[in-house]
Amino acid sequence: MKKALLPCLLSLILLAIGVFDQWYYLIPGLIIPLAYLSSKTRFLPYLFNSGLLSLMAVEMILRFTALVPLHYRSFELLNQKHPEYKSISHLKPNTTIQMTEIGDLAAMLGDEKYQVEKEITTSTDELGFRNSENQKDANNSIVILGDSYALGVGLDQDETISAQLERENYNLGFPGGVNDATYRYFYFKDQIQTQNQHKVIFLFFEGNDYHGGYTSSFKVNELSTYKSLKRKIESFRDRSAIKQIYKRFLYSDFDPNKKSMISVKDDILYYEEYAQTATKKVFPDSLARKNFAFLKEAVINKGGELIVTIIPSKSSYLTEDQKRIKLKSILRQEGIKVIDLNEEFSLKKLSIKDLWWKDDTHFSPFGAKVTAEVINKALK
Repeated sequence: MKKALLPCLLSLILLAIGVFDQWYYLIPGLIIPLAYLSSKTRFLPYLFNSGLLSLMAVEMILRFTALVPLHYRSFELLNQKHPEYKSISHLKPNTTIQMTEIGDLAAMLGDEKYQVEKEITTSTDELGFRNSENQKDANNSIVILGDSYALGVGLDQDETISAQLERENYNLGFPGGVNDATYRYFYFKDQIQTQNQHKVIFLFFEGNDYHGGYTSSFKVNELSTYKSLKRKIESFRDRSAIKQIYKRFLYSDFDPNKKSMISVKDDILYYEEYAQTATKKVFPDSLARKNFAFLKEAVINKGGELIVTIIPSKSSYLTEDQKRIKLKSILRQEGIKVIDLNEEFSLKKLSIKDLWWKDDTHFSPFGAKVTAEVINKALK
């Protein structure tokens, strides 16, 4: 009887994981007790148990010693879903890590000759955002909203746009669309000390923010106990070392579908999805108008002023895209100040090689520096 306890317990654990996570965990969860009942296959549960315990040991060693590079960007390693609110993600709070990163396009292409290795330090505060300690309690005159450009992917801590602004500011940047940024503002704004007449700088990226999510409702819905537990399990599973090794083996390091979306011109990598966004997709202007009008009203109610800074992608830079024209028109009709970096960069006669990493969709340190200079000038 005692010998049956371990296989039965393991079976229950796998069945539970199958319910919360992936259905295929149900298969070994069902096989184990069946195998135990057969005298001819009674050794299988013990063999399975030994294998599982070995995998668990390998997983823990890899996680805590970082013997394999599980991620090529630090924010992916630190990414956490909020356990109570379904629309909010952030980074692991009160953490500082340093790692060698490569660009997202180089990672997807899988060709080492295009990779630019960058030593990146990422530090987070108690709220899980890329700010210095106690920045939320400073006399902040600016709140930064936006996606990975606001976060500063591919940039060292002191190279981010936020770090180079002349005024005290709090950075709420995190990858996601317009609605994700709005949710973060709603949830975290009251936890941040700001001046009465503060500015909210929304960094809008043309690569994916035109179609990166709009909604007519911004209620930050709480998760049920079941979904909260499921979210925690998913977050733990997504950081699995064994899972990362398996995915790299399965996809030969990188997703072939994404690899086919990379083009090379003059030794610079471009993401064709962003090129299609710039030329083909229809901009959901009515939803965008509602979203920005809603965000503007929320900012005003919290004593601030909304300013939208439009960041071009490599594919949309130095073009006069109709979606940009439409967005600028919408924002100005809603009384929202606009900073068009496409115009500002072109006036300075800056090239793509000046502004972006050759292996990445994100700014180089110089691109972030010039962006900060443009914003500083606009705020004077």
